[in-house]
Amino acid sequence: MKNNIAVACLLVLLVTGCSSVSDAGYYWGNYAGTLYSYQKDPSPESLAQHEEELKGIVEYSNENTLKVPPGIFAELGFIEQRRGNEALSRGYYEQEMAVYPESRLFLERISSDVSSEGGE
Repeated sequence: MKNNIAVACLLVLLVTGCSSVSDAGYYWGNYAGTLYSYQKDPSPESLAQHEEELKGIVEYSNENTLKVPPGIFAELGFIEQRRGNEALSRGYYEQEMAVYPESRLFLERISSDVSSEGGE
């Protein structure tokens, strides 16, 4: 009986830990894990996995009326900008600036820096 209770408690902790929200009220999912994997092995597969995690964080946050963590939209925008998808990139940057207005100067700067590099 005690083993069943211990196993049940462990399962509750694991499930709760997997979908936990930080003290600041942000859901980060497995952001650190997929970012680390991509940085360790920068392949198209690891980038796709990290991008899916970013989109999953946005989806989870929206479904649970949480604020999307800072930098998530900007990172999605940067991924699209590197692919040459300027319109999609700009859309992500606009979303980041709407949630975090203090990011405007930085995002406008990296947006113009990368655009000017492509034009040279």
